[in-house]
Amino acid sequence: MINDILNNFKNENYLLIDVRYDFEYEMGHIPGAINLPLNNIIELENLEPSKDRTILLYCASGNRSEKALAILRANGYINAINIGGVGSYKGQLEK
Repeated sequence: MINDILNNFKNENYLLIDVRYDFEYEMGHIPGAINLPLNNIIELENLEPSKDRTILLYCASGNRSEKALAILRANGYINAINIGGVGSYKGQLEK
């Protein structure tokens, strides 16, 4: 599932955000993802002030990324998308 979504957005200037805890991110993350844990997600405004940019969110199972999505949408990030859990990613994770 995640691979299909990433493929659909391959020609866009999206931001891929792993909302898991730091230690989870360090154990392995999707290549190109930045780590912004759920409890810090509002800090996205410092990293990406443009609220029109596509933001792809994932976590371990999709639950935290769904919470992050709600927070971002409430703060005006209209193109934020929950792409689910890292377990559905087919490919080599970066460490």
